[in-house]
Amino acid sequence: MAYIHQINAMDFENSFQEGGFRHDKQSKLPVGAVVSVFVNYCSFHCLGCWNSETWDRKDDLYIPDNEVAEQIIEGLDKFDLDPPIGLSFLGGDPILPQNAESTANIIRLVLEKRPNTVIGLWTGYKFEYLLKHADENQKYILEHIDILVDGQFMKKKKIANKRYGSYNQRVINVPESLKEGQTVVTESYRKDMSDFPI
Repeated sequence: MAYIHQINAMDFENSFQEGGFRHDKQSKLPVGAVVSVFVNYCSFHCLGCWNSETWDRKDDLYIPDNEVAEQIIEGLDKFDLDPPIGLSFLGGDPILPQNAESTANIIRLVLEKRPNTVIGLWTGYKFEYLLKHADENQKYILEHIDILVDGQFMKKKKIANKRYGSYNQRVINVPESLKEGQTVVTESYRKDMSDFPI
């Protein structure tokens, strides 16, 4: 039972800095286009959020999970690329308990048909919190995405022209982090943040 604010079949603004890490052949994928899915509902309500219209649950935005997955696959298939363009989940917050079941189900449905899809996800949770407290759906999501942009937006730490809104947020290599048992940020994020405290 997904509540989707919008789906963009071609989105450059919300692509990730690096390619995915679950598949070797995608590790050098440059910044490029993604299919972006904006999930409805967020309880963090960060001051200065650029997408506050997604905060409140809107029942008229309900779309069955399989229909969302079909729209995503249609967007992925528009371009004959190997590796394919990526998939971004934003919000709202796609990994909140109220959204995690649908997000996990949509990811599963997409990966059944397009297993090489690089997936990025934005959340207000810190990665370390999710590692300790994730429910089964949230665990599934973490095990099947490549990149996590974590942390709540902080207006006083706002940063322009990045895939994250404030410099307290991190771009995390999720598969490497799970493998190492510690948070591993991406190389491009490390370079971006050389002038800021991490």
